[in-house]
Amino acid sequence: MKKILWFILLVPVIFVISCKKENNPVGNAPKVFFRADTTYLMTGDSVHFIDSSQNFPISWHWVFYGAAKDTSIEKNPWVVYDSAGVFSVKLIARNEWGTDTLFKTDFIHVTLAPQPFQCGTPMTDARDGKIYSTIKIGLQCWMAQNLNTGQFASSTNTSVSHSNVSNNTTIEKYCYGNVEANCTANGGLYDWNEMMGYTTTAGVQGICPDGWHIPTEAEWTTLLHFISNDGLVLQQAAGFNSLFAGTRSCEGYFFGAITDTYFWTSNYTAGNMALSHNIHSGSAAVLKASYKYTYGFSVRCINDGFFVK
Repeated sequence: MKKILWFILLVPVIFVISCKKENNPVGNAPKVFFRADTTYLMTGDSVHFIDSSQNFPISWHWVFYGAAKDTSIEKNPWVVYDSAGVFSVKLIARNEWGTDTLFKTDFIHVTLAPQPFQCGTPMTDARDGKIYSTIKIGLQCWMAQNLNTGQFASSTNTSVSHSNVSNNTTIEKYCYGNVEANCTANGGLYDWNEMMGYTTTAGVQGICPDGWHIPTEAEWTTLLHFISNDGLVLQQAAGFNSLFAGTRSCEGYFFGAITDTYFWTSNYTAGNMALSHNIHSGSAAVLKASYKYTYGFSVRCINDGFFVK
């Protein structure tokens, strides 16, 4: 009976010991493996590193070259990268039987995150690389130069209202006097439909770059209210700089260079007409009037982030 009792008591002990040996074999040091949930990120982003080492390590020492916090003793750490570059990662893992190290060269690729646009600094039109000055007026951010994008279209002088541009996949512009250098100096002249992208939705992006749109009449009203309706303020070269680009008439001839500029709004009125604002050299008046879509006027874009309805 005593022999049977001793046998019953010894069986669990033998079983526990044998299990321990099977799960953590004597003499096997760790074999280090690890991965990351991403290896391509932007500055300010975080990466989750995940240990997948073999042979049951009991401690970890990570080195993250280029990271905001460059070491960790966690098994599966989260790491933030604030600097752009290509960075290596090292992991040292230990157990009671030894140590192993894995070094991954150029493992993490960090690019500079886009910086928020600051009004008053130049902006670049990604479509053609042109650079425009900007200005903050009240709570609005305007381009401080007339838009000049698209392909030159020659204007023909006739006795009837017409357009020399069409609804196609190409943005088309007139240049004063059919001289392209005038577009370079003072911006393009656009008929209303072309500017709007052949829609009538007020505040549409139209031909403006991404992040900008065609100003509404309400936004022009906000601008004029802030400057006390003083058109001379808009003529200041260091400010809004209303370049006197002139106009392409609805019949196709040009007039008003040096003395006048007309800016479209994105608000139509009636009878194929839309609202615009005229600034005359040396005059404080800013005149609002409706003109036919086929006139060629200047365009100023306003930033979406400062949108005021």
